[in-house]
Formats: sequence, structure tokens, C-alpha cells
Amino acid sequence: MDYYQLVARHFQHSMEAISLSVDTLAEPLYRASVLLTDSFLHDRKLISCGSGPGIVAAQLMVTYLTSQYHRERPALPAMSLCCDNTTLSAISCDSSNEEIYSRQIRSLGLPGDVLLVVDEPRNRPPLIRAIEAAHERNLRVILLSSSTDPAVDATLHQDDIHLAVNSSNASQRLELQIMTVGCLCELIDQGLFGDFDGE
Repeated sequence: MDYYQLVARHFQHSMEAISLSVDTLAEPLYRASVLLTDSFLHDRKLISCGSGPGIVAAQLMVTYLTSQYHRERPALPAMSLCCDNTTLSAISCDSSNEEIYSRQIRSLGLPGDVLLVVDEPRNRPPLIRAIEAAHERNLRVILLSSSTDPAVDATLHQDDIHLAVNSSNASQRLELQIMTVGCLCELIDQGLFGDFDGE
């Protein structure tokens, strides 16, 4: 297989996965945007966390909200629990790796805040603890994951939102997660600031 065929196959597989995700994600993405828009209008914030490559999507969501997505607008309150290595290391050493996010949520989360969890199959216990801590603090949860998993699903409440991207390929999952985050930010911008005719 030459380089052109390899590149074309990669792009083709990604386009197929994206097109097959629209029907699954459109309605829960809208509900997630309404939840976050309402949270921001009531002076609450988004808190994000993830595992494995999902940390990239969790951090990107915060970057888009505190900076901008496609258009200039006021910064929106969002914070990532993934990137403070000193805090993560201290919690891991003093408590356990499973508590790296839940302890931060118990410290920083306020009722009405929203927790975005970007799930990767390889390291779920810290994310499960994070969801449990969010519920203790009366936060709503948006779960962005690759599939349903009984252990994770059991922690979700009825009014939480599950954004399920369907791919068994790790790099493709991350592509879909990043596209989902971008779409969510665009819906939030529209909900807060109205229609925008940019590209």
C-alpha cells in the first residue's frame, strides 16, 4: 500500500465514523449545551477531567471556553483537574490514584457546577470516584465516553447526560471526542450569544 492509499483509508474511516455518530450525538449534545448554558447564566462553572488520551479533549473544552471557539466573546468559567501535576502527584501519594479528581471536586465543586468526564476504558476508577464526588456536591455530570460500561453507567443519575462516541479505535475515539467538544462549544456560544454566521 502506498502512502496515498494509507492516507485516503485513514480519512475515509474517520469520515465514516463521524457520519455514523450524528444521529447518536445530536440530541444529547443539545441537552448538554442547554445544561451548560444555564449553568453559566447562573454564575456556575464547568469542571473537566479525563483519563488517557481523553485528557486532551477534557483540557480542550476548558481552553475553548476560557479563550474562544470560533468567535470572540467573553471568557466562560471552566477549569481542568488534569493539568496540575503537583496536586495530582500529592493526592496520588497521600491518598490514592483513584482519588486524584474526587478530592479536587470535593474542594472546588459548588452546587450548580457541571462536571465533564472524558472516559477512556483503560483507567476508569478515578473517573468513577469523580462522578460520585460530583453527585455528593450536587453537580450535574456530562459523560463523554466511547461506549456504555456497567461500572460507569451505574454511577450516572437520571438527569446526567451521556455523550457516547462509537469507535473501537483509540485514535478515532479521540478524533470523535474532539469533534464533540467543538460542537458542544459552538452550541453553547449560540445559546449564550445568538446565531453566528462565521465558518
